[in-house]
Amino acid sequence: MANHYVYRFNSKLVGCKPKIWRNFRVDGDKPLDQLAYVIMALYEMDEGHLFNFEDRTDGELISYEMSPGTRVDLCSDATRYSVFDRKIRSVINEDNPQLMFVYDFGCNWEVLIELQHCEIVDDLTQEMPQVEEGEGYGIIEDLQGVEGLMRFKQMLESADSNDYQYYCDWFEGQLPDLSNFDLAKCNSNLHDKITKLENHYRIGDY
Repeated sequence: MANHYVYRFNSKLVGCKPKIWRNFRVDGDKPLDQLAYVIMALYEMDEGHLFNFEDRTDGELISYEMSPGTRVDLCSDATRYSVFDRKIRSVINEDNPQLMFVYDFGCNWEVLIELQHCEIVDDLTQEMPQVEEGEGYGIIEDLQGVEGLMRFKQMLESADSNDYQYYCDWFEGQLPDLSNFDLAKCNSNLHDKITKLENHYRIGDY
């Protein structure tokens, strides 16, 4: 009977106050691109931008990309691999428990991922991936990264600001609640979102 590596991760959107974070479990034997789709689904990253994982430990930069070389702004001596050729547990594990996920190289959204626990089981009795807890909404696409998100948060707190009506029009009157996190809804929508992202990136329409 084959063993399965159940990984429990803590993740957070870097630079946000208050924190926007998720704790979740995945099958560590899945390819690394599957971890990317989970993160994108959990943080409202749905417009198909380029992404990579970065291992910044030990003074060396290792980049895991859709195709080695797609992250053109990295230093020339970075070591590059494909996210399709590496399993999750071969990249992030007890010896190397931390990775940075970077989405949309223009806005440069960063999600720090930390391994909390690894359990080896004979059978996967629970559906994977599974979100356990979290706080905060996620990103808003095309908002100039985390600094833009924080400015947007300040604008929401001041309805008389000059930008308030602009964003009301942009969101057609349905401004997002940046403090909102619905665990049940997150889990119920997770697999459909992952399937959509997988089809998009594996077909290569980016």
